[in-house]
Amino acid sequence: MIFTQQVLSDQGAGTALVGVVIAGGFLAGGLVPLLSDRADRRLGYRVVVPVSLLALAAALGLSGLGPVWVTVTAFLVLVGVPEITAVLVDNVLNEAVPSRHRAGLLSMIAFVESVLIGTGYLVLGALMDGLGSGAGMATYAVVPLLACLLWLPVLLRGASVTTGAER
Repeated sequence: MIFTQQVLSDQGAGTALVGVVIAGGFLAGGLVPLLSDRADRRLGYRVVVPVSLLALAAALGLSGLGPVWVTVTAFLVLVGVPEITAVLVDNVLNEAVPSRHRAGLLSMIAFVESVLIGTGYLVLGALMDGLGSGAGMATYAVVPLLACLLWLPVLLRGASVTTGAER
């Protein structure tokens, strides 16, 4: 997350610690997707998605309000958890959509994700400027909570797509 450096600096972390944390985040972001298959087999994507959104909300809320070690832990959650979810959701889409339509759909999804991420960065930056880095991050935690509410119909009615792990 691009604003972690600011939050850590505001909490008194030195430049060296910020560098180590960001490097650890890249390492976690690369290794954590390897757990996707295990998460899918144990929980299934319909459960992993809301759990990951709740974890993101908690991490955002805690990262801005806690001491440095809480922010570091929250940052690692923020870079790791979405990677698991992204792999699972991509697998579901790949299995559900015929190959002749898949590329177009995935391109459209990537476009929408980019617009949402860009807009999210603008909103989070404005919140951090207006409320301070800690309170801005904590306030932004409402975004994954809203996304979790949007996922609720999938949980309640189930899904017609089954992944290889669910068969």
